[in-house]
Amino acid sequence: MRLLVVAGLGLLMGLGQAAKAEPVGLGVAAPVRPLFTFEGQVGLGSPLGVVGAAASLAVTPWVDVGVGGGMSIDGLQAAGTVRLHPDKPGWRGYVGVTVSQGSYVDYDGLPGRDELVHQGARWVSVEGGAEQGARGLFTRWGLGLTKLVDSRSCRFVNRAGDPGEFDDRFTCQAREGHVANVYLAFTLGYRY
Repeated sequence: MRLLVVAGLGLLMGLGQAAKAEPVGLGVAAPVRPLFTFEGQVGLGSPLGVVGAAASLAVTPWVDVGVGGGMSIDGLQAAGTVRLHPDKPGWRGYVGVTVSQGSYVDYDGLPGRDELVHQGARWVSVEGGAEQGARGLFTRWGLGLTKLVDSRSCRFVNRAGDPGEFDDRFTCQAREGHVANVYLAFTLGYRY
Protein backbone atom coordinates (compact mmCIF):
# COMPACT_ATOMS: atom_id res chain seq x y z
CA MET A 1 0.00 0.00 0.00
CA ARG A 2 2.83 2.37 0.93
CA LEU A 3 4.55 1.66 -2.39
CA LEU A 4 1.33 2.50 -4.25
CA VAL A 5 0.97 5.85 -2.42
CA VAL A 6 4.62 6.77 -3.12
CA ALA A 7 4.24 5.77 -6.79
CA GLY A 8 1.01 7.80 -7.08
CA LEU A 9 2.63 10.89 -5.54
CA GLY A 10 5.64 10.48 -7.84
CA LEU A 11 3.35 10.25 -10.87
CA LEU A 12 1.41 13.37 -9.82
CA MET A 13 4.62 15.33 -9.25
CA GLY A 14 5.93 14.18 -12.63
CA LEU A 15 2.71 15.28 -14.35
CA GLY A 16 2.92 18.63 -12.57
CA GLN A 17 6.47 19.15 -13.85
CA ALA A 18 5.43 18.11 -17.36
CA ALA A 19 2.49 20.53 -17.26
CA LYS A 20 4.85 23.39 -16.36
CA ALA A 21 7.13 22.59 -19.28
CA GLU A 22 4.39 22.21 -21.89
CA PRO A 23 4.71 24.68 -24.75
CA VAL A 24 2.03 27.30 -25.28
CA GLY A 25 0.79 28.32 -28.71
CA LEU A 26 3.24 27.63 -31.53
CA GLY A 27 5.81 25.67 -29.56
CA VAL A 28 6.95 28.61 -27.41
CA ALA A 29 7.15 28.14 -23.65
CA ALA A 30 5.21 30.66 -21.58
CA PRO A 31 7.56 33.31 -20.17
CA VAL A 32 8.00 33.53 -16.43
CA ARG A 33 7.24 37.09 -15.40
CA PRO A 34 9.71 38.90 -13.16
CA LEU A 35 8.35 39.58 -9.69
CA PHE A 36 11.09 41.39 -7.73
CA THR A 37 13.61 43.93 -8.95
CA PHE A 38 16.71 45.18 -7.15
CA GLU A 39 18.47 48.11 -8.76
CA GLY A 40 21.16 50.74 -8.45
CA GLN A 41 20.71 54.15 -10.01
CA VAL A 42 22.84 57.11 -10.97
CA GLY A 43 21.19 60.35 -11.96
CA LEU A 44 21.38 64.05 -12.39
CA GLY A 45 18.60 65.62 -10.29
CA SER A 46 16.71 62.30 -10.04
CA PRO A 47 14.36 61.40 -7.15
CA LEU A 48 17.01 59.06 -5.69
CA GLY A 49 19.71 61.70 -5.99
CA VAL A 50 23.08 61.31 -7.66
CA VAL A 51 23.39 57.68 -6.57
CA GLY A 52 20.79 55.40 -5.03
CA ALA A 53 19.35 51.93 -4.62
CA ALA A 54 15.77 50.66 -4.87
CA ALA A 55 13.62 47.53 -4.83
CA SER A 56 10.32 47.03 -6.61
CA LEU A 57 7.52 44.50 -6.78
CA ALA A 58 5.43 43.69 -9.87
CA VAL A 59 1.88 43.96 -8.52
CA THR A 60 0.43 43.20 -11.98
CA PRO A 61 2.15 42.41 -15.31
CA TRP A 62 1.88 46.16 -16.15
CA VAL A 63 2.49 47.86 -12.79
CA ASP A 64 5.57 47.94 -10.54
CA VAL A 65 5.65 49.59 -7.11
CA GLY A 66 9.04 50.47 -5.64
CA VAL A 67 10.84 52.17 -2.77
CA GLY A 68 14.39 53.39 -2.53
CA GLY A 69 16.93 55.71 -1.03
CA GLY A 70 19.95 57.60 -2.18
CA MET A 71 22.27 60.53 -1.81
CA SER A 72 21.87 63.86 -3.56
CA ILE A 73 24.38 66.69 -3.55
CA ASP A 74 22.39 68.24 -0.67
CA GLY A 75 21.80 65.13 1.47
CA LEU A 76 19.83 61.88 1.80
CA GLN A 77 16.75 61.17 -0.34
CA ALA A 78 13.91 58.64 0.05
CA ALA A 79 11.41 57.84 -2.72
CA GLY A 80 8.38 55.74 -3.63
CA THR A 81 7.48 55.00 -7.27
CA VAL A 82 4.63 53.55 -9.33
CA ARG A 83 5.75 52.55 -12.84
CA LEU A 84 3.46 51.52 -15.76
CA HIS A 85 4.79 49.50 -18.71
CA PRO A 86 3.61 47.00 -21.34
CA ASP A 87 3.75 43.30 -20.52
CA LYS A 88 6.64 42.31 -22.79
CA PRO A 89 10.11 40.98 -22.01
CA GLY A 90 12.29 42.97 -24.48
CA TRP A 91 12.85 46.71 -24.67
CA ARG A 92 9.71 48.57 -23.68
CA GLY A 93 8.64 52.09 -22.85
CA TYR A 94 7.48 53.08 -19.38
CA VAL A 95 6.06 56.01 -17.45
CA GLY A 96 6.39 56.48 -13.73
CA VAL A 97 5.26 58.78 -10.93
CA THR A 98 7.49 59.27 -7.89
CA VAL A 99 7.10 61.02 -4.56
CA SER A 100 10.40 61.76 -2.84
CA GLN A 101 11.73 63.63 0.17
CA GLY A 102 15.14 64.93 1.25
CA SER A 103 17.27 68.01 1.76
CA TYR A 104 17.46 70.70 -0.88
CA VAL A 105 19.49 73.89 -1.10
CA ASP A 106 18.17 76.66 -3.35
CA TYR A 107 21.06 79.01 -4.21
CA ASP A 108 20.38 82.64 -4.97
CA GLY A 109 23.05 83.07 -7.62
CA LEU A 110 26.29 81.12 -7.44
CA PRO A 111 26.92 78.57 -4.66
CA GLY A 112 28.43 80.30 -1.66
CA ARG A 113 25.98 83.22 -1.94
CA ASP A 114 22.59 83.49 -0.23
CA GLU A 115 20.77 80.19 0.03
CA LEU A 116 17.47 78.75 1.15
CA VAL A 117 18.01 75.44 2.94
CA HIS A 118 14.93 73.18 2.77
CA GLN A 119 14.74 70.27 5.23
CA GLY A 120 12.25 67.54 4.34
CA ALA A 121 11.72 68.92 0.83
CA ARG A 122 8.92 66.94 -0.87
CA TRP A 123 8.98 66.42 -4.63
CA VAL A 124 6.56 64.92 -7.16
CA SER A 125 8.18 63.58 -10.33
CA VAL A 126 6.97 62.23 -13.66
CA GLU A 127 9.40 60.12 -15.70
CA GLY A 128 9.38 58.35 -19.04
CA GLY A 129 11.91 56.23 -20.83
CA ALA A 130 12.89 52.76 -21.97
CA GLU A 131 13.82 49.62 -20.05
CA GLN A 132 14.44 45.94 -20.59
CA GLY A 133 11.58 43.84 -19.26
CA ALA A 134 13.05 40.30 -19.12
CA ARG A 135 14.34 38.46 -16.08
CA GLY A 136 18.00 38.88 -15.22
CA LEU A 137 20.29 41.86 -15.63
CA PHE A 138 18.57 44.93 -17.10
CA THR A 139 19.02 48.65 -17.74
CA ARG A 140 16.58 51.55 -17.66
CA TRP A 141 17.08 55.00 -19.17
CA GLY A 142 14.79 57.78 -18.01
CA LEU A 143 14.08 61.47 -18.46
CA GLY A 144 11.78 63.23 -16.04
CA LEU A 145 10.41 66.42 -14.59
CA THR A 146 10.41 66.91 -10.83
CA LYS A 147 8.53 69.64 -8.92
CA LEU A 148 9.15 70.86 -5.38
CA VAL A 149 5.76 70.88 -3.64
CA ASP A 150 6.53 71.46 0.05
CA SER A 151 9.22 71.35 2.74
CA ARG A 152 9.07 70.60 6.44
CA SER A 153 11.29 73.56 7.35
CA CYS A 154 13.20 76.22 5.50
CA ARG A 155 15.80 78.71 6.60
CA PHE A 156 17.50 81.59 4.82
CA VAL A 157 21.29 81.72 5.06
CA ASN A 158 22.78 85.10 4.10
CA ARG A 159 26.36 84.47 3.06
CA ALA A 160 26.92 87.73 1.16
CA GLY A 161 27.80 90.54 3.55
CA ASP A 162 25.89 89.95 6.76
CA PRO A 163 26.33 86.32 7.79
CA GLY A 164 23.15 85.24 9.45
CA GLU A 165 20.58 82.50 9.47
CA PHE A 166 16.87 82.72 10.17
CA ASP A 167 13.60 80.96 9.43
CA ASP A 168 12.01 82.56 6.38
CA ARG A 169 8.79 80.70 5.49
CA PHE A 170 7.51 83.59 3.36
CA THR A 171 10.50 83.53 0.96
CA CYS A 172 10.57 79.72 1.00
CA GLN A 173 6.89 79.37 0.14
CA ALA A 174 7.18 81.96 -2.63
CA ARG A 175 10.18 80.15 -4.14
CA GLU A 176 8.74 76.61 -3.73
CA GLY A 177 6.04 77.44 -6.26
CA HIS A 178 8.70 78.09 -8.90
CA VAL A 179 11.13 75.18 -8.43
CA ALA A 180 10.94 72.46 -11.08
CA ASN A 181 13.83 70.56 -12.63
CA VAL A 182 14.41 68.24 -15.56
CA TYR A 183 16.43 65.14 -14.62
CA LEU A 184 18.18 62.16 -16.18
CA ALA A 185 18.45 58.71 -14.63
CA PHE A 186 20.28 55.50 -15.53
CA THR A 187 19.46 52.26 -13.72
CA LEU A 188 21.26 48.93 -13.66
CA GLY A 189 19.41 46.17 -11.87
CA TYR A 190 18.42 42.53 -11.64
CA ARG A 191 14.91 41.09 -12.03
CA TYR A 192 13.95 37.87 -10.25
